[in-house]
Amino acid sequence: RSLSESGANGILHRAGIPTVPVYARKYEGKHGTVQPLMKGATTFPSSPSEWSQNDVDAIVRYHAAAWLVGDHDAKYDNLLRTPSGGVVPIDHGQAFKFWGRDKLSADFHPNASFGSKPPVWNVLYAAAKNGELASGVKIRPAAALPVIKSIESISDGEFKAMIEPSAKAGAASGSSSHWRSVFEKRAASKHGGSASAQQIADEFVAYGIERKNGVRKAFMSFFAEAGVGGSDVLSKVA
Repeated sequence: RSLSESGANGILHRAGIPTVPVYARKYEGKHGTVQPLMKGATTFPSSPSEWSQNDVDAIVRYHAAAWLVGDHDAKYDNLLRTPSGGVVPIDHGQAFKFWGRDKLSADFHPNASFGSKPPVWNVLYAAAKNGELASGVKIRPAAALPVIKSIESISDGEFKAMIEPSAKAGAASGSSSHWRSVFEKRAASKHGGSASAQQIADEFVAYGIERKNGVRKAFMSFFAEAGVGGSDVLSKVA
């Protein structure tokens, strides 16, 4: 989990999302992360009616990057409001957890069974549909473009290096990673019914690269199916 969180943090930063740096470290024999505190930060407001256009654009950008790393735990209290009014996401401990079985949907909420709040973008899309956003505020698919373009600028080799530590740790024998069984099954189907830890890790990496390369197409379909106006901009801007 520590490697996944620090790895996802690096990917989010590379995609242009402002984040608090996360470093995987071992302390007194235990693995964990070290993160600096953000002085003067407050919790992001929970009510969509309080969100500005800048807030909504930030959520749309974050959704594109969070989808890439498979983080579906972005409830409003995992967003920080900076003293200058910016939005900074924290807590990426569930990165990659649902890879291979999640879906890009306005109502996908895998943590609902634990009583957890829904991801902030789920709340946003529902609020827009129900007319609960502040006057003049709307979802703009164009807001996702800078993040999508940054993701597309990441080469397959660079992305592999970013996720390989998580892949190897999660695929290791005895690992309790949530995704291991998914990619073990995929790898086994390609290797005669069984798969080594390395083959499982390779399958995880291959899936990640495919997911990275399909972000634009995925969000074009998502916005169109959600009935969000302006989704065609994603197909027109390279």
